[in-house]
Amino acid sequence: MKNISARHIVSAVFTALSLGAVFFARDYSFKRVWLALVIAAIWFAITLLSGNGFFLKLRDFDRAAWKRIDSVLSEKMLFVNAFLIGLFVFLLGFFAFYPGIFGYDAPLQYEMFTGVYKLDNSQQPLLHTLFLGSVISLGKIVFKNAAAGFALLVFIQGVLIVITGAKAVLFLKRRLVSPIVTLLSYVWVLINPCIGILNCNVTKDVLFGVFFMNFIMAFADMMKEEKTKTSDTVRMVVYGILLCLFRNGLVHALFIAGLVCLIIRIKKKTLYIALASVILFVHLFSFVADVGLGVKKSPLKEFFAVPIQQLTYTVYMSPNAKVTDAEIKKYESFFINTAVIKESFLSNSADGPKLVFDDAALKKDLFGFLSLYLSVGVKNIPGYFNSWLLLERPYFNMNENEYRSLTIQSFASTYFDTDRLVLRKLAKPLKNYRNHLVNGVDTNIAFIFEPFLCFMLVIFLFARAIAYKEKEHLPVLILVLTYIVGILLGPVALLRYTYPLMLMLPLLAGLLFQSKNLK
Repeated sequence: MKNISARHIVSAVFTALSLGAVFFARDYSFKRVWLALVIAAIWFAITLLSGNGFFLKLRDFDRAAWKRIDSVLSEKMLFVNAFLIGLFVFLLGFFAFYPGIFGYDAPLQYEMFTGVYKLDNSQQPLLHTLFLGSVISLGKIVFKNAAAGFALLVFIQGVLIVITGAKAVLFLKRRLVSPIVTLLSYVWVLINPCIGILNCNVTKDVLFGVFFMNFIMAFADMMKEEKTKTSDTVRMVVYGILLCLFRNGLVHALFIAGLVCLIIRIKKKTLYIALASVILFVHLFSFVADVGLGVKKSPLKEFFAVPIQQLTYTVYMSPNAKVTDAEIKKYESFFINTAVIKESFLSNSADGPKLVFDDAALKKDLFGFLSLYLSVGVKNIPGYFNSWLLLERPYFNMNENEYRSLTIQSFASTYFDTDRLVLRKLAKPLKNYRNHLVNGVDTNIAFIFEPFLCFMLVIFLFARAIAYKEKEHLPVLILVLTYIVGILLGPVALLRYTYPLMLMLPLLAGLLFQSKNLK
């Protein structure tokens, strides 16, 4: 018992409370919350075993295992093998969905590129829109067929995904993460039907996931190294810029991560210079895009989707809501058409009320809206919480998500002429493989592929940082947690938003099983 300390107890309590919240959100009841207590007890036992040298002995085993692997495969060959395996799996999906899935916002982005609509750098990243449109246009010029350009776009995206996965294997190997953990987590990514389909979908979240994963690896390398390499600094800056250009909100995450580094006294001047360079460049890019190029800005109401949803639920859908007539009148003053507010309401999407919400009225009386939101919320806390949980619950149980099928819609043939493509007619095995992936997402996502498992890994990583005093992991975790919080405050739960988390599961699993002492 002498090994028990306050941080072990705090770690176990944190695990129990956090997992309890996850299981409650998943089932919307307390019937499985007891699992949190069991898992927390197991975690508590593991933290004590680590104090008795359990993980140090396991680390010796991992060193020996990697030493045997090194005698057969060099790091270069390990990367090549991981790349070839990943490429083979990707090509199966690529040919099965050939020329790819042109879903979500991709059609809108292509129309922005061709001038049908004005460019938008807030909801549709300008860089991704230009990249998407340029490659498709290249196909029209070279192959006289836009569908061929789209196929090229999907292939380029897939190669970048595979390279990143192979780099992740090396990342874990260099940290002496167990070969078994490395292999199993990589296989999990390769056979996950959600990832397999999204790899062939040109939604912006896919390349964002690639950049996010590469940035995490570069950031972790800089945190670990005693003397920072120039190449790692450049790598971090480049991926940081790409990361933020594909998701503007991540600029704030980098700022928070930098503050955490200062608080925990990370003495790496180069790290702060790199973070500052990324933040400065992204703000400069946004300024040039918004002012210099006149790119369309996002309406203010986009940032208040959840509050709008909570107010609508409380005022119109909650029978026991405590709302005065004056508050209802004030609430309705923010809408263009009050007659359709109630009929446009959906419990799993905030898009209905948001569409008829008056952005001009919000800008004119922002303080009044915030005051109304707080005054109603204080009296209706259960209603606010319930409406938010109904909105974001699919992240904890994706099989209840009515929108997960958006991932497999729409095929390129809906938008492009695919009749002249040589590979349009697929062999039967590829068609069967495609149907297997589609059914795996459309009808039932297996429990082991549920995105909420990534949320659980982050919980364990925070608990481990508490138990083992691993402060160097905190900035990395803050980045991942900021993204999770961001999607949990979004207007609708979509499978594509979880792609970056699913893709980086090997990294999360590796950090969880990594020994504190790598020397």
